[in-house]
Amino acid sequence: MKCSSLVLVFLFSGFANLTGATTAMGDEPVFRSSSGTQTTSLDCRVPSIEFPPIELAFFTEGFSTQDGSENSIRCTTRVEDRGKGRKRVKVTLTGEIVSLDDTDDTVVSLPTRSGRTDANGELEISWPLDDLPDDDLAVLIQGAYRGRKMEWGRTECTFRNRMPCQDGPETLCLLGDERFKVEVALGNGDPGRVSFSGTDTGSFYFFSPSSEDVIVQLLNRCGDNGHFWVFYSALTNVNFDLTVTDTETGDRQTYNNRLGRPAPAITDTNAFATCP
Repeated sequence: MKCSSLVLVFLFSGFANLTGATTAMGDEPVFRSSSGTQTTSLDCRVPSIEFPPIELAFFTEGFSTQDGSENSIRCTTRVEDRGKGRKRVKVTLTGEIVSLDDTDDTVVSLPTRSGRTDANGELEISWPLDDLPDDDLAVLIQGAYRGRKMEWGRTECTFRNRMPCQDGPETLCLLGDERFKVEVALGNGDPGRVSFSGTDTGSFYFFSPSSEDVIVQLLNRCGDNGHFWVFYSALTNVNFDLTVTDTETGDRQTYNNRLGRPAPAITDTNAFATCP
């Protein structure tokens, strides 16, 4: 038995019809955009061995590269079996990026890539991109699931254009591919200086390098509550702002301490709902 899904058609001037799939229940849009990130997904909820092909399409309007920016297509898959457990399923994806600037020409061909979902039923496939033209682009992704007794499967593909975090005397870059940028500034605007930088933890000082004033930790808890967590503590009562930025989405959280108040420890377990 095949799993059916609702299919919508996008029409773009000067380009062929692009098809994308949404959830069978219709509870999510086919296309959504946040800080320059485009995502579309296919969702099935019927126990099935024979799933429909993965056919996703989205576009970025007025794309413009920036010096030092990193560009990529990232597709994430998550599956469940009939018993709500996780199954290892093979996913194969390929695609192309097409210019919408009067030519409809393919500017990038995405090579075929395959992988199996892990014990949690998750898999990520990505393609780094270089030398993209500064015009309107459409991304077409095709692929297939290969598994048994799958009840639920979703593949989301996202175009990523981000300025990576760069470690510096006043900036911490934490987690994974240094995804989160952390900065601290006093109320008068003077920046805190980095005294220690690790993979997920770092610290700043305001007045003396021998005295740490703010300690920050970023935690990936996407598997727990679907969020990245921000923990920090400070050994000071000065007025300061701590700013954490997700360089992939542009989302930002700022934490303030008022002058004269001993800074409390902060454990923000809902800081960034930007997984994965």
